[in-house]
Amino acid sequence: MPIKVIIWNEGSHEKVHPEVTKIYPDHMDGAIANGINRVNQAHTDGRVLPRHPRARASWNYLLDHCASTADEVHVSYDMNRLHRLDESCEYVVTLNPGGRVDDTQVLARMRYTHPVYTAASVAAQASLPGLSDHRLAFAGAYHGWGFHEDGCLSGVRAAAALGVDW
Repeated sequence: MPIKVIIWNEGSHEKVHPEVTKIYPDHMDGAIANGINRVNQAHTDGRVLPRHPRARASWNYLLDHCASTADEVHVSYDMNRLHRLDESCEYVVTLNPGGRVDDTQVLARMRYTHPVYTAASVAAQASLPGLSDHRLAFAGAYHGWGFHEDGCLSGVRAAAALGVDW
Protein backbone atom coordinates (compact mmCIF):
# COMPACT_ATOMS: atom_id res chain seq x y z
CA MET A 1 0.00 0.00 0.00
CA PRO A 2 1.45 3.45 -0.89
CA ILE A 3 2.16 5.88 1.92
CA LYS A 4 0.46 9.25 1.58
CA VAL A 5 2.40 12.18 3.01
CA ILE A 6 0.72 15.49 3.73
CA ILE A 7 2.92 18.43 4.61
CA TRP A 8 1.51 21.56 6.16
CA ASN A 9 3.01 25.00 6.43
CA GLU A 10 4.90 25.34 9.71
CA GLY A 11 2.42 28.00 10.87
CA SER A 12 -0.64 25.81 10.21
CA HIS A 13 -2.10 23.52 12.82
CA GLU A 14 -2.97 19.97 11.75
CA LYS A 15 -6.63 20.34 12.73
CA VAL A 16 -7.29 22.56 9.69
CA HIS A 17 -6.82 19.68 7.23
CA PRO A 18 -10.15 17.89 6.49
CA GLU A 19 -8.65 14.38 6.53
CA VAL A 20 -7.21 14.97 9.97
CA THR A 21 -10.20 16.74 11.51
CA LYS A 22 -11.93 13.42 12.18
CA ILE A 23 -9.16 11.96 14.33
CA TYR A 24 -7.24 14.87 15.82
CA PRO A 25 -8.35 15.39 19.44
CA ASP A 26 -10.29 18.59 20.06
CA HIS A 27 -8.30 19.42 23.19
CA MET A 28 -5.13 19.77 21.10
CA ASP A 29 -6.35 22.87 19.24
CA GLY A 30 -5.98 25.30 22.08
CA ALA A 31 -3.25 23.45 23.91
CA ILE A 32 -0.48 23.74 21.33
CA ALA A 33 -0.67 27.22 19.90
CA ASN A 34 1.80 29.00 17.67
CA GLY A 35 3.45 32.20 18.79
CA ILE A 36 4.63 34.63 16.16
CA ASN A 37 7.86 36.50 16.69
CA ARG A 38 6.95 39.92 15.37
CA VAL A 39 10.23 40.85 13.73
CA ASN A 40 13.26 38.68 13.17
CA GLN A 41 16.39 39.90 11.51
CA ALA A 42 19.46 38.37 9.89
CA HIS A 43 22.22 40.92 10.33
CA THR A 44 25.88 41.61 10.98
CA ASP A 45 25.50 43.71 14.14
CA GLY A 46 27.49 41.77 16.73
CA ARG A 47 26.59 44.27 19.48
CA VAL A 48 23.57 42.08 20.39
CA LEU A 49 25.94 39.27 21.42
CA PRO A 50 27.77 39.21 24.76
CA ARG A 51 30.81 41.52 24.65
CA HIS A 52 33.32 38.88 25.64
CA PRO A 53 33.61 36.10 23.00
CA ARG A 54 34.02 33.42 25.69
CA ALA A 55 30.63 34.42 27.17
CA ARG A 56 28.85 33.75 23.86
CA ALA A 57 26.76 30.70 23.11
CA SER A 58 25.13 29.47 19.91
CA TRP A 59 21.99 31.21 21.08
CA ASN A 60 22.03 34.10 23.50
CA TYR A 61 19.06 35.66 25.23
CA LEU A 62 18.52 39.04 26.79
CA LEU A 63 15.75 40.15 29.12
CA ASP A 64 15.09 43.86 29.57
CA HIS A 65 14.20 43.15 33.21
CA CYS A 66 13.44 40.18 35.43
CA ALA A 67 9.68 40.50 34.89
CA SER A 68 9.95 40.44 31.07
CA THR A 69 7.17 38.65 29.21
CA ALA A 70 7.77 36.20 26.36
CA ASP A 71 7.26 39.04 23.85
CA GLU A 72 10.07 40.98 25.50
CA VAL A 73 12.72 38.26 25.28
CA HIS A 74 15.44 38.95 22.72
CA VAL A 75 17.26 35.90 21.35
CA SER A 76 20.31 36.19 19.10
CA TYR A 77 21.77 33.19 17.28
CA ASP A 78 25.49 33.45 16.67
CA MET A 79 25.54 32.03 13.15
CA ASN A 80 29.35 32.08 12.97
CA ARG A 81 29.46 29.74 15.96
CA LEU A 82 26.48 27.59 14.90
CA HIS A 83 27.81 27.01 11.39
CA ARG A 84 31.52 27.29 12.18
CA LEU A 85 31.89 30.24 9.83
CA ASP A 86 35.38 31.65 9.66
CA GLU A 87 34.35 35.19 8.72
CA SER A 88 35.63 38.62 9.68
CA CYS A 89 32.11 39.88 10.43
CA GLU A 90 29.50 38.53 12.82
CA TYR A 91 26.47 36.84 11.21
CA VAL A 92 23.56 36.91 13.63
CA VAL A 93 19.84 36.12 13.56
CA THR A 94 17.90 37.97 16.25
CA LEU A 95 14.32 37.23 17.28
CA ASN A 96 12.42 40.24 18.63
CA PRO A 97 15.37 42.65 18.27
CA GLY A 98 13.45 45.58 19.78
CA GLY A 99 15.48 48.28 18.03
CA ARG A 100 18.83 46.86 19.19
CA VAL A 101 20.09 46.12 15.66
CA ASP A 102 21.60 48.81 13.45
CA ASP A 103 19.31 49.03 10.38
CA THR A 104 22.30 49.50 8.08
CA GLN A 105 23.52 46.02 9.05
CA VAL A 106 20.22 44.16 8.47
CA LEU A 107 20.50 41.56 5.70
CA ALA A 108 16.90 40.24 5.84
CA ARG A 109 13.69 40.52 7.87
CA MET A 110 11.51 37.45 8.53
CA ARG A 111 8.51 36.27 10.54
CA TYR A 112 8.68 32.92 12.31
CA THR A 113 6.14 30.92 14.23
CA HIS A 114 7.08 28.77 17.17
CA PRO A 115 5.07 26.56 19.50
CA VAL A 116 4.01 28.30 22.70
CA TYR A 117 4.60 26.08 25.71
CA THR A 118 2.22 26.23 28.63
CA ALA A 119 1.26 23.71 31.28
CA ALA A 120 -1.67 22.67 29.05
CA SER A 121 0.51 22.21 25.94
CA VAL A 122 3.08 20.11 27.78
CA ALA A 123 0.29 17.94 29.22
CA ALA A 124 -1.27 17.61 25.75
CA GLN A 125 2.03 16.40 24.29
CA ALA A 126 1.61 13.17 26.23
CA SER A 127 -1.29 12.19 23.94
CA LEU A 128 0.59 12.87 20.68
CA PRO A 129 2.21 9.41 20.29
CA GLY A 130 -1.23 7.79 20.56
CA LEU A 131 -2.44 9.63 17.46
CA SER A 132 -0.19 7.67 15.13
CA ASP A 133 -1.02 4.20 13.83
CA HIS A 134 0.18 2.01 10.95
CA ARG A 135 -1.56 4.26 8.37
CA LEU A 136 -1.24 7.78 9.77
CA ALA A 137 1.55 9.45 11.72
CA PHE A 138 2.06 12.96 13.01
CA ALA A 139 5.39 14.75 13.30
CA GLY A 140 6.59 18.23 14.08
CA ALA A 141 8.87 20.23 16.32
CA TYR A 142 5.91 20.77 18.67
CA HIS A 143 6.23 17.07 19.66
CA GLY A 144 9.27 18.24 21.66
CA TRP A 145 10.46 21.71 22.63
CA GLY A 146 10.16 23.32 19.19
CA PHE A 147 13.74 22.81 18.04
CA HIS A 148 14.69 21.44 14.62
CA GLU A 149 16.08 18.36 16.34
CA ASP A 150 12.67 17.75 17.93
CA GLY A 151 11.05 17.87 14.49
CA CYS A 152 13.63 15.44 13.11
CA LEU A 153 13.17 13.02 16.00
CA SER A 154 9.39 13.11 15.69
CA GLY A 155 9.77 12.44 11.94
CA VAL A 156 11.87 9.35 12.68
CA ARG A 157 9.23 8.19 15.18
CA ALA A 158 6.45 8.83 12.64
CA ALA A 159 8.34 6.77 10.05
CA ALA A 160 8.72 3.97 12.60
CA ALA A 161 4.97 4.08 13.29
CA LEU A 162 4.47 3.49 9.56
CA GLY A 163 6.88 0.54 9.59
CA VAL A 164 9.91 2.31 8.18
CA ASP A 165 13.31 1.97 9.87
CA TRP A 166 15.65 4.95 9.79
